[in-house]
Amino acid sequence: MADYMQVVRVLPRPSSQQVSSFVAYVAEAHSWYKHLPLTPPGVQFFFFLDPNAGCDLLLGLGGTAKYRQRTESTPRFHYSWRTTSEYRQSHGYLEYFAGAGTWILSGDPDGVLCTRNPAAAILVGRPTRRWSFRKLRTMFQTLLGRGIPKEVLRGQSVMKSFGPPLEYFSTDGWVIVPKEILQIGSVELTAVIHPESAQAQLWQHRINQASWGDLQWPADTGGRATLEEIKKLTQNPAEPTKAELDRLLEPERQRQRSLIKEAINSMVQLIYC
Repeated sequence: MADYMQVVRVLPRPSSQQVSSFVAYVAEAHSWYKHLPLTPPGVQFFFFLDPNAGCDLLLGLGGTAKYRQRTESTPRFHYSWRTTSEYRQSHGYLEYFAGAGTWILSGDPDGVLCTRNPAAAILVGRPTRRWSFRKLRTMFQTLLGRGIPKEVLRGQSVMKSFGPPLEYFSTDGWVIVPKEILQIGSVELTAVIHPESAQAQLWQHRINQASWGDLQWPADTGGRATLEEIKKLTQNPAEPTKAELDRLLEPERQRQRSLIKEAINSMVQLIYC
């Protein structure tokens, strides 16, 4: 706990505007409607401060690990991409981790570029830390189920499923975000957080593949009655419009955004108290 606090307490405290901007960013930072369940239980998202926020992690094949800032000349891999300066102006040093979705590995002249935080961890100490090639290879085998993809070694990009946090990041300059921070800064999110979750075919598939009576919905945003309305709307021969589904989903979407903001504010308060 002390090691993490010592590093992040010197960072500028995120403003209320930066928190709000970050909440909006997270909601659409990835195609969550493809990777998260539509109904509870969802997936835990963890929010924390990271001195490397807005940077890409570069893993050198010679055994190094370092963060590199994104500039206008850096290749853009994703629609949520922005330069480090743009990111920090909008979001400060806020970062998130979720064991869901995909991430991008890209070939780079200096090694392998990892475009997402690979664990709820921060890299501290010297700008560059040494890794043994064996440890680097083992880390990728853990993440990918095998070694570094050949496409990446040829300089191409690949998208892979994201795995759980790694114990490897507790040594060699990596500091796991303390459990106290992760607990207070965590929120369970569903696919509804993303605007594109208002697609009739997504809900039709979910209704057909599950036992209808087992599906849940938060009481604060309509409970079972909301699910029944969604079912009725999506089973109508005339396929509902996005606006019709948005009317039912928006209260839950706003509830989840509010929970993210509350979690971030609580996490920030704990750090700067």
